[in-house]
Amino acid sequence: ETCLLCYFCPCVLVGRTARFAGHSPWLCGGLWCLLPPCVGAVLRQSLARRLAQEPPHILWALFFNHLFCAPCSICQEGRLAKASRVYAEEGRAAKGGDLAPAALMER
Repeated sequence: ETCLLCYFCPCVLVGRTARFAGHSPWLCGGLWCLLPPCVGAVLRQSLARRLAQEPPHILWALFFNHLFCAPCSICQEGRLAKASRVYAEEGRAAKGGDLAPAALMER
């Protein structure tokens, strides 16, 4: 699903990842259509901070990563955000949160 979305409509995947990272999905998705490497690099750093990870590279390296390999970068970030959301939801369900165990079994 993530790869197909990245291939056919990458701005939507960028928006979803931006929402997870704490940014406006509409703004990031729209700006990505105009300046993909800039938005991608900033979004990648925000995602790393959100997940309490060390930012992977300095900003200009992320810029070139998104410049030359944008589809791979967007897909990787989308999968990371999706996996982190699922992990957080499973944690809430295990603690008696809002997700039912049946919803977790379908995954």
